Amino acid sequence: MADLTTIYTILGAASSGAVVMSAIFVLIQLRQNGRLLRATLRQQQATFSLTFLERITDESFPRRRARMFVLLQKFRETGWKDVFETPEDFEVRNFAYFYELLGQMARSEIVDLETVLDSLQFIVVRDWQVFEPHAAFIASRYDLDVKTYRNFEWLAVEARLHMAHRSEEEKAGTYQGFTHEPKGPAPGGIGARGAPPSSGGEPFK
Repeated sequence: MADLTTIYTILGAASSGAVVMSAIFVLIQLRQNGRLLRATLRQQQATFSLTFLERITDESFPRRRARMFVLLQKFRETGWKDVFETPEDFEVRNFAYFYELLGQMARSEIVDLETVLDSLQFIVVRDWQVFEPHAAFIASRYDLDVKTYRNFEWLAVEARLHMAHRSEEEKAGTYQGFTHEPKGPAPGGIGARGAPPSSGGEPFK
């Protein structure tokens, strides 16, 4: 009959083995949960991206955009006299808020930024150029020390940088269409995913 020391040794080894196996199981579960979480995030990004594409391809979008241009031209001509918190003011804000929310969702990775930028291209750049004076007007009337519609502005800056980067890729022959995969290093040591040209970061004019 085995003595107690041998039994304790066997039980201790078995217990240690069980702890190791439990740890391995937990690690496997964490990896699987991580994959599931990433897959869920990609699915959510795809869903939100499709919703966004539906918005900008809807026939109401160009009408509302044109309306914003007309109203902002009117505001400029009158020096924003008697504009604050009028129905027309709120109408312009409402259209701009689409870009504001889109920028916020892109920064939070709820939607894929590259998809958004490839879809909007210079639309958002131009719309921010037109809307920026009104954003400054709103901030001044509310006596704010910070900019309003900062996510809208950020999205416009990112779009300008992105399009400049894409243009450099195409010139260098490194742009692979929608895959955005490098075919080789670009001249000057900048790869397909390298830093955007410095000229893209200039202030809006």
